[in-house]
Order: sequence, then structure tokens, then C-alpha cells
Amino acid sequence: MPYKDPIRQKEHSKEYHKRNRQKIIERAKNWRIENKDKYNEFYRKRYTNPIYREKHAKVVDNWRAKNLDRAREYSREYAKNHPIEQRRQWLKRAYGISLETYQILLESQNGKCAICGKENAHKRTKYLFVDHNHNTGKVRGLLCQKCNSLIGYSDENVNNLNMAIEYLKKYTN
Repeated sequence: MPYKDPIRQKEHSKEYHKRNRQKIIERAKNWRIENKDKYNEFYRKRYTNPIYREKHAKVVDNWRAKNLDRAREYSREYAKNHPIEQRRQWLKRAYGISLETYQILLESQNGKCAICGKENAHKRTKYLFVDHNHNTGKVRGLLCQKCNSLIGYSDENVNNLNMAIEYLKKYTN
């Protein structure tokens, strides 16, 4: 029922939304499902706009600062309820690879560490670690925790590893 008076129109709209909250939410949900491509395209365009992204990031940061406990709890719950999605996001963010690429690497290595050939992954994470060049970011393969640490502690320096090999040979019977 449209009103000529904008104040009455606003009041009517508020009352309507209060009375029909679930109905409005359900209608919007159904529309998003029925128009998934249109909905995704709208948000894809919107999110690629740098001005919008900056503004949105500020809003999220402000909310997070005011609601830190709620934000942390939400993050924990999300991680617990969506372990595969968390893994997918981590691989993309940290190494620039998809979960599918990780699986292909894992299959090409027969599920084993690229250096020692052991199948057992890290006890806590159950995954082999993604080995990558820290200078270029290029992924080299998947390693167990011990081999990944070996490469890391050697500063990815072949000479350091060769000196370690010589040292071990010197003291091996």
C-alpha cells in the first residue's frame, strides 16, 4: 500500500518487514537459488570493484574489532564444520594451488613423500606438506614433516645439504 507521505511509507515498510520477516527471508533465499548465475555475477562484478572491496574491508575490520570474541568463535566453528573448504582456501592463499592440484601431486607421488618415500604424513594434520621455493613461490612437490623441515632448516641451500651429507659420511662406520 503506497503512501504519498515518505515517513508513513517508511513506517509501513518497517512494520511489514517485522510482521513478515521469515517470509521475506525465504523469498530472497528462493530467488538466489533460482537466479544463481545472475546473483553470482552481480557479486562477482561488485567484489572486483576496488572501491567496493576497500569499503567492505573497512566495514568487516570495524565489525571484527568490536566483536572479536564472536568473530573468533565464528572462525573456529566454520573451520570445524568446513575442513575441506578451509584446506582449499589455505592451499590457494599460501601456495596458489587448488585442492585438485594438490590431489594430482599426491597421486603422482603415489601418496608418498617426494624425498624419503614414506607414506605417513604429519600426525596432527594427516597431510603431506607442500614444498615450494620461497624465492619464486613455485611448488616443487609434497614432503613429510621431517623432509620439509630438513629443506627449511638448510635454508634451501644445496651446499648446506652437501656439507651435512659429508659430515654424516665422516662419522658413519
